[in-house]
Amino acid sequence: MAANFAPPVSPIVSLVLILVGASVIGGGLPLFVRSSETALHRLLSLAAGFFLGLVFLDLLPHVDFSGTNGPALWQWVLAGLLAVLVLDLGIFGKQSHAAVGWTTLIGLTVHAFSMGLGLGMLTTAPVALGWGLSIHKLGETFSLASALRFTIKDRRVVLGLIVGFSCVTPAGLLAGDALRETVTPHVAAVCTAIAAGSFLYVAVGDLLPEVFHNAEDRLPKLGMLLGGVAFAWLASEGHGEVHGNHVHLHTGTMTLALEAFWGFFARAAPYLLLGFLVATMVHAWLPRHWLQRAMGRNDFSSVAAAAVVGAPLPLCSCSVLPTAIGLRQAGASKAATVSLLVSTPETGPDSIAMTWALLDPVMTIVRPISAVTSALVAGIATILFGDDTAPTSNEAEAPCSDHSETPPEQEPSPGLRRSLRYAFVDVLDDIMPSLLIGTAIAAFLTVLLPADQHLLRWLAASPLGLFAAALIGAPIYVCASASTPIAAALMLKGLSPGAALVFLLVGPATNFGSLLVLRRELGTRVVTIYLVCVIATAIALGAVVDLIFSPADVTPRLAGDAAHLHENIGPVSLAAAILLGGLCLASLRRRMRTAASPV
Repeated sequence: MAANFAPPVSPIVSLVLILVGASVIGGGLPLFVRSSETALHRLLSLAAGFFLGLVFLDLLPHVDFSGTNGPALWQWVLAGLLAVLVLDLGIFGKQSHAAVGWTTLIGLTVHAFSMGLGLGMLTTAPVALGWGLSIHKLGETFSLASALRFTIKDRRVVLGLIVGFSCVTPAGLLAGDALRETVTPHVAAVCTAIAAGSFLYVAVGDLLPEVFHNAEDRLPKLGMLLGGVAFAWLASEGHGEVHGNHVHLHTGTMTLALEAFWGFFARAAPYLLLGFLVATMVHAWLPRHWLQRAMGRNDFSSVAAAAVVGAPLPLCSCSVLPTAIGLRQAGASKAATVSLLVSTPETGPDSIAMTWALLDPVMTIVRPISAVTSALVAGIATILFGDDTAPTSNEAEAPCSDHSETPPEQEPSPGLRRSLRYAFVDVLDDIMPSLLIGTAIAAFLTVLLPADQHLLRWLAASPLGLFAAALIGAPIYVCASASTPIAAALMLKGLSPGAALVFLLVGPATNFGSLLVLRRELGTRVVTIYLVCVIATAIALGAVVDLIFSPADVTPRLAGDAAHLHENIGPVSLAAAILLGGLCLASLRRRMRTAASPV
C-alpha cells in the first residue's frame, strides 16, 4: 500500500505567510528604535516619499484609464482623496498629529485589502509574486509604523495595529479567492483607484505638511523623501500586472537582486559562522602582551611576526586602527605596526571562510598568502626607507624611557564566554553593515551586469584591469568579508582572478579615513610607503595569479551562478542563514540603540 504524503502547502497559504511575515518585519523596525522628534520627522519624510512613489509609479500606471470606464476611474481616485479628507476633518476636527497616523492607517487599509482582493481573484497566484510583493509590504508597513509612532506613544498599541494590519491583505486575498467568479476586474480597478486617491491625500495633505512645517533639517528630510520614492520604484518592479483573471509576472530588478542576495548570504552563512568560531579561539588563546613584545624590534623578525599573527586576527581596517595604535604607543616599531595594519584587514577567519564558500579552494589559499606577502613587503620597506622615531603620545613615554628588562604586565585570559561575545557581538557589530552592503552590491552587480560583460572581459585580457581594480578599491572602505561577494559577482561577469585579488587586497587595507589617522600617528613618509607597497604588491600578485591561470584557461569557479544562486540551498545553509540573520538583526538593534542614546 502506497504511503500517504501530506500535500504541499497551497500557493494561497504560502502567499499569506510571506505577506504577513514581511508586514510584521517592516512594521516592527521603527518600533524598536528610540528616536528623537527629528528622527521621527525623517521617518515621516521617507514614508511620504514611499506613498508618492506608490501612487505615481505603481498604482496609477496599473489602472486602465484609456478604456470605456477610464473617466469613472478618475472619479474614484478623487473619491478616495475626498473620503480620507472628510474622515480626517470629521473625526479629528482639524489636521493634527493625531490625524497623521490614523489617516495613514485608513488609506493603507483600503489599499491593502484591494491588493489582496486582486490577488485572490487570480486563477493562479505564483509564490514568486508574493516575494516581489513582500518588498512592497516592507516599505508599506514601515511607513505606517513611522506615522503611527508619531501619533500614538504607546508602542504596544502601535504593535497591535501593525499585527492587525498585516492580516488585511491576507483577508482580501481569501475574500477574492472566494468571490473569484462573482467579482469583476473592474471592481479591483475601482479599489486601486480609491487607494491611489487616499495615498495621495495622506502624502500631500498629512505627511508633507507635518514634515516641512518648519525650516529645520530640510535637506536631510528631502533626501529621505527621495529615498522613499526610489524604494517605491524598486518595490513596484517586484510584482506582476493583472489582466483579467491572469497575472503576467515580470520579475523585476528588486526581486532578482533579493534572490541573488539570498544566494550569496545563505551560501556564505555556515562558513562565516565557522569563521566567528575561529575568531573566538584566536581571541581566547592569543595573548596581547606576547604580540606587544614580538613587535617591539625594528627588524625582519618583528615584521614577520606581525604579518603572520595579524592575518588570523578578526579585525577590519577600522577596528585594527586602535589596536595597532595602542601597540605602537606601547613600544611596537613602525615597521611591525605597518605590517600588522596590512595583513590584519586584508584577511581573517571570516573572510577566508567566505572565500571558500563563494570562490574556490585556490583563491582561499592565495588570499591569505598574498596578504602576508603584502604585509612583509610593506614592513621591510618601512625598515629600509622609513624612520622609527619613538611614539609622541603621553601614554608611550613611560615604556619608551624605561629601558629595564621588566616584562609587560600580562593580561588575564579572556575566557570562553568573553571570547564568544567578542566574536559574535563585537566583531559582528564591526563588520555587519559593510557585510550586508557588500552583499547587496554584489547582488545588484549580478543582476544588472550582462552575463558576458564585454568591458570586464576586455579588462581581464589587459593589465589595465589590475590597475582599475586598485583604483576602485583604494579610496573606498570595504572590509575583507564585504569585498568577497563583490569580487565573486564581478568574476561571474568576466573579471579576471588577478584583478579580483587586487580588489580583495587593496579595498580592505586602504581608505581615506584610516590613512588620515595613520598619517597623524606614523607620519606622512611611512603612510606613503604603506600605500605604495599595498597597491604595488597587490598589482604584482594579481599579475602572477593571472599568469598562473591563463595558460590552462582556468578561472576560479564560483559556488553557483548568477541565475541559480538562490536555488539548491541545503538545510545546513538554510539553518545557518537564519541564525546569522538573527544575529544581524540583534546587531542592528544594538547599533540603533547606541545611535539613539544621549551622548
